[in-house]
Amino acid sequence: MIPRLNISFPIGEQFQYWFAQREYAPKVGEYLFNHNRSAIALALKACLPVGSRVGVVSYNCHTVGNAVLLAGCEPVFMDVDEELKIRIEGLAEKNVDAVIVTHLFGIVNDVEVIRNACPEAIIIEDCAHARGAIKEIKGDIATFSIGAAKLPSIGDGGILVCRNKTYQACIDALYQHLPEYTLTQEFNLFVRMVAMHWLQRPWIYTILTKPFLKRDKGAGQVRVEEPLRKMAHGIRRLYACVMENEEQMIDGQVARQLVQAERVCKILVGETNIERVLVGENAFMVVAVCKDPIALKQAFARKGIETETHFRYTIDWAKQLGYQSGTCPTAEYMVKHVLMIPTYREY
Repeated sequence: MIPRLNISFPIGEQFQYWFAQREYAPKVGEYLFNHNRSAIALALKACLPVGSRVGVVSYNCHTVGNAVLLAGCEPVFMDVDEELKIRIEGLAEKNVDAVIVTHLFGIVNDVEVIRNACPEAIIIEDCAHARGAIKEIKGDIATFSIGAAKLPSIGDGGILVCRNKTYQACIDALYQHLPEYTLTQEFNLFVRMVAMHWLQRPWIYTILTKPFLKRDKGAGQVRVEEPLRKMAHGIRRLYACVMENEEQMIDGQVARQLVQAERVCKILVGETNIERVLVGENAFMVVAVCKDPIALKQAFARKGIETETHFRYTIDWAKQLGYQSGTCPTAEYMVKHVLMIPTYREY
């Protein structure tokens, strides 16, 4: 079965660049972290006092809300519209000090419209899904992920880009005190990445990974503590390889995903189960909003393609962070009716 998430990378380059001496050198205003969520948390710590109100998309990964808690701030949940963009209506009344603009599945929000609705708020673009889709950073700060299943898929790492120089000195000061990976942690990360690379092979995934390692464990508890670290040295070396081959590894992959997304959309044409289909600028995944996601999931499974709801426990996670049912009705609907179809591989 073809996994819905792409956690693969060229294994030869993995060995070659992990042990190379040259690392990626960040540009001015660029900071390298262990995770995208670490970048978000540090940005909030640097820019806002404790107790500030931060707008968070309710249809989202719990790690974004967790980053807000790590910064000592209060998450304020925002609804999405039918295109999975932040709903502008009522946004000004949220009275937030910052807005985390999450570009879900590569579907890019209009940052200027959000800024006009919240002119006093700091805008942090969460581009974890949007590499290859964002042509220009328009927020004060943007964060990216190069972790597992992202674009490019390296296995770990996050990046912060500070566009507003007002906040750069504070970010510098906090960043300098972040711990480095130990040799043991570097080795453990390397082993985990190599293991995940092989566990995502379709035949291994079908026999071992999905039945035994991907069992549904429920929503679980939102972790309130997560160490903030600088990016591992091995990841910095791999990222140097990515940036040297950016056109092939990022732009090339986006081009292939767009072609594959077009094929998927043709498959879905005429499906009475489908309400609408959404495709982001980088075709990170095809988003199918359907009346009966289970039926569509089973239809793709018969073709050997794994599809799945994404962030299926997002509302349960949000409730742990203070969300009240009914606050974001569109997000609550999407959780139950959205199916994610992979585009990274031709089938």
